[in-house]
Amino acid sequence: MSASPATAPSAASGHTARTSVSYVAVVGLLVALAVAAGLACWWFVSEQGHTHGTELSAAALGQYVLMWSLMMAAMMLPTVHRTTVLYVTALRRQSASRMWIGRLAVLLVGYLLVWSVIGIPVYVLGVFAQRLASTGSLPVVGLTAVLLAASGLFQFSALKERCLHHCQSPLAFVSQYMMRTGWDRDLRAGLAHGLTCLGCCAAMVVVLIAVGTMSLPAMVVLGAIAMIEKTWVHGPRFSRVMGIGMILYAAVILVHPAWAPMPFVVPDHSPVIVQSGDHHH
Repeated sequence: MSASPATAPSAASGHTARTSVSYVAVVGLLVALAVAAGLACWWFVSEQGHTHGTELSAAALGQYVLMWSLMMAAMMLPTVHRTTVLYVTALRRQSASRMWIGRLAVLLVGYLLVWSVIGIPVYVLGVFAQRLASTGSLPVVGLTAVLLAASGLFQFSALKERCLHHCQSPLAFVSQYMMRTGWDRDLRAGLAHGLTCLGCCAAMVVVLIAVGTMSLPAMVVLGAIAMIEKTWVHGPRFSRVMGIGMILYAAVILVHPAWAPMPFVVPDHSPVIVQSGDHHH
């Protein structure tokens, strides 16, 4: 039996209202979590402090991964609102109960777990760079240039294009996981989305390593770049422009090492000195 004219608009308006509530609730939650993580990260860096040593330590690694996880949550959570809203909307279509809140939490846990694990190789690379810094400043400048150039080239890769398309158009991804069953469906969806998002933002992560993972301004700028790439209709073109900028900056610091970012310090905690003619940094 078909719905009466009075019933159909009512059902449609009800569906629109549920979708609107989902959007506001999910985006508000993501922003709140990102702000809380950003403030916690700021406190962690300003009050506790953290510097890379030249020796690998389980305690230092744990402290660093905690700081890194907070930073990545602050940077990346706002950029996944499109996928998250679609996922919650699909969950609410399957069930009108408030279980979607718990399932969303599991999705975000899986997503953030990927970024937390990435903090381990980032820490190891930082220890290596710290050891390199103790031998002189020019090797660190060379490493920074390599990281920046590699990031720029990655922006033109097929992997970047594929992952960015996933982040810009997540409907197929959400539909795929809505058809799956099992207690770990949402966790697996979060892990899969985290890996794809990592592929999309890999260049941003490497640039953050090059300019300093303790730099909160760099976190804000790179988070904004990731947001523009994922949400702007010209995001793919914008990502290539950023790639060109990274490559050009890598070339510039090879010619003028004094213009290179120097996030690492030598073991006595004094700044690394970069010499290029009569210039010092």
